[in-house]
Amino acid sequence: MLSGAYEVGDIGTLEQYSTPECSRCDGWLNYFGEMQANQQHAVGTFIVVRNITTALTGPDQATAVARITVPEAKIVDQSGRTVHVRKAEGNLTATLFLRYDRQWRVVGSRVE
Repeated sequence: MLSGAYEVGDIGTLEQYSTPECSRCDGWLNYFGEMQANQQHAVGTFIVVRNITTALTGPDQATAVARITVPEAKIVDQSGRTVHVRKAEGNLTATLFLRYDRQWRVVGSRVE
């Protein structure tokens, strides 16, 4: 979903999968919202998920640990002109803390 929002410049229903407690989610939503408002989108992939494991940590809580790669990508405007180049960050580990409330939603995250 994040890659889709990044590539088309439209956050769509992404907001329903996060909670106000997740500051990283708010940052992504604001970033994607700015891109959408400026009619920009990415040429390239937001992240590449190499491996993901999940574990229930309570009756309505879970943790997902994803090994990801963050490749270089360009942000372009509606005419295709490059307005920003995001540098590759290489291999990272993203840990997402989830809560179930009629659907799984992210309440926090850590990226290392």
